[in-house]
Formats: sequence, structure tokens, C-alpha cells
Amino acid sequence: MYFVGILGLFLHCYMTIILSPSGEPINCLFKGYLNFPCLFYAISIFVFCKYTDWRFLYKYHFINYLFKLIRDSSLGIYLLHAIFVYYICPYFINTTSIIYRTFGAICIVIVTAWLTYILKRIPLLKNTL
Repeated sequence: MYFVGILGLFLHCYMTIILSPSGEPINCLFKGYLNFPCLFYAISIFVFCKYTDWRFLYKYHFINYLFKLIRDSSLGIYLLHAIFVYYICPYFINTTSIIYRTFGAICIVIVTAWLTYILKRIPLLKNTL
């Protein structure tokens, strides 16, 4: 299963780079949540997470805090990330650049996690996100 996951990730990345030259829109033939390479590596990631013993990380307080923050913010990240990807980033950032393609997802997750953390401080939204 891990080999199939690595193959899926390789197909996703390599074919997207080959089919999407810099300065042009991203070709979504191999990229996206519903395309077959994503299915392969997503399953292998879930299998890895399920069968890995994570107890060795419990001694690090920062990692415990980070896992708790991600766990508590996952719904907010899921709900807010599309707003950034489709409506906010295209107005401020060149979404066809290699920098956005490389670091954009990480930055969006960090910003939406931070925004979720802030929105959870509002009493009316506290139990929603």
C-alpha cells in the first residue's frame, strides 16, 4: 500500500509539473481531491497514521500542543481554506507562480488555523468551529 501511495504522489506531482508550465494555469488532470493519484496517497497516509505508534511524541509538549491545535481547528481549516484558495489569494498573489504552488498550501493552512483560533474566541462562534 505504501508503494502505491508513493507512486500516486509521484504521479500527482510530476505530471502536474509536466502538464502545467510556469506562468500558465495549473492543469488539473492529475491534481485535485477526486483524481486517482490523490486516492492512492491519501489511503497510504491514513494507513500509516492508523498503524503508527505515536506515543513517543507525547513527551514533547510543543508537539502535543500542535496536535491539539490542529485537531481542534480542523473543521475551521476545512471550511475556510476554499475562501482563501478561490477568492482571496488570486487577487493578491500570482497563483501560477512556482512559489505559490510550493508554499501556498502551507501558508493557507497556517492562516486558516490562526483565523479559526481567533474566531473561536468569539462566544457566538465558539461551538460552531
